[in-house]
Amino acid sequence: MNELMTLHNGAMDYALLGDNALNAGDEAKAQELYLAAFENEYKAAYMAESQQNPEPGLSILFQSAASLAFQCGKLRDAEKLITHALSGNPTKEIAGELRDMLQIIYSSASFAEEEQLSEVSYKLIVPKSETSLFTTLMKRMGWATSTLRGSIGKAAVL
Repeated sequence: MNELMTLHNGAMDYALLGDNALNAGDEAKAQELYLAAFENEYKAAYMAESQQNPEPGLSILFQSAASLAFQCGKLRDAEKLITHALSGNPTKEIAGELRDMLQIIYSSASFAEEEQLSEVSYKLIVPKSETSLFTTLMKRMGWATSTLRGSIGKAAVL
């Protein structure tokens, strides 16, 4: 078995042991095992890239590493891994899953930082002649505004 497969299989073994520890109520041990799984999968993903492994396997390794980073609370690492995978050539299905993960990570980051932020309210005045256009644009960009709201507090459109 080559080193890449050894790293990936080790990551999956650590993740399974982490799941077992979590189910047994040992959160500290689970986090320790998830971190070991993340470190192995991270190395495997970049090793696969350096060996020019083809898609979809490459994106799947980055997706797996990002998922483990998220599980460890390493949100910035998860974000970097996902955006790196998206900058390649993932399949349409995997790209969609990666984008979904990114949205979850951004939501989680805003919740984690919520206590550290002070509340800020904004009032946006839109001319009546532009209200329909503005409303349409806001609906199309709903994911961006929800992320923005989570990051800066309340946003009010009057």
